[in-house]
Amino acid sequence: EMILNHTAGLPAFKTEVIGGGFLDWDYMVQLIENEKPFWEPGKETGYHMMTTGWLIGEVIRRVSGKSLGEFFNNELAKPYGLNYWIGLPESKHERVAEIIPYDPSPDDKPSDFATAFRNDSNSMQRLSLTNTGRYDYNAKKTYRAELGAIGGITDARSLAKLLTPLAQNNGDLLSRNTVNELSNSNIKTPIDNMLLFPTNFSNGFMLNMDNRSTFEGEGGSFMIG
Repeated sequence: EMILNHTAGLPAFKTEVIGGGFLDWDYMVQLIENEKPFWEPGKETGYHMMTTGWLIGEVIRRVSGKSLGEFFNNELAKPYGLNYWIGLPESKHERVAEIIPYDPSPDDKPSDFATAFRNDSNSMQRLSLTNTGRYDYNAKKTYRAELGAIGGITDARSLAKLLTPLAQNNGDLLSRNTVNELSNSNIKTPIDNMLLFPTNFSNGFMLNMDNRSTFEGEGGSFMIG
């Protein structure tokens, strides 16, 4: 539960990740096993945006004997006819659109996350995005790696196809009772340790939360959920 609702305390690595480390599953799992949490697990929340793939994927591997990508392919991608991979086959590389990094405007007001990233080299915000073994998200070797948090590759139609049974709660992908259970919050915080704004999680899902006061501006306000 702590892994699924982002209370595990391991959203980034304090230990320096070796070059290419993000692409080496066993190395990353060993790193996590020896890493000191940022907080006592279960007591606080911080979005594990980079590490959740290894945390969940290794549980899956130890229970099922299959890698995260193999399990996903056998249980979801093939049965539902999805163009969706965690570990992309080489034959599909040329279909992938490159990621274009965000280029902030001088007029953009920095978020609290961006401020922490810029001002504190030891912050989890900086470490989560820079202590990555210098991996290149547009490299073909990255496409092939099973990066569960940041490496799933799909198209919009397949993503919609995967999530539709959950949105409709039709009992197809998961039972109705399970979807209802996953729709209920089990950890809500006024300030998420990583994102630095309020978050609301169930096991595996970020739920609706009122962030209007956080993002108010001249153009009004909006809600993330």
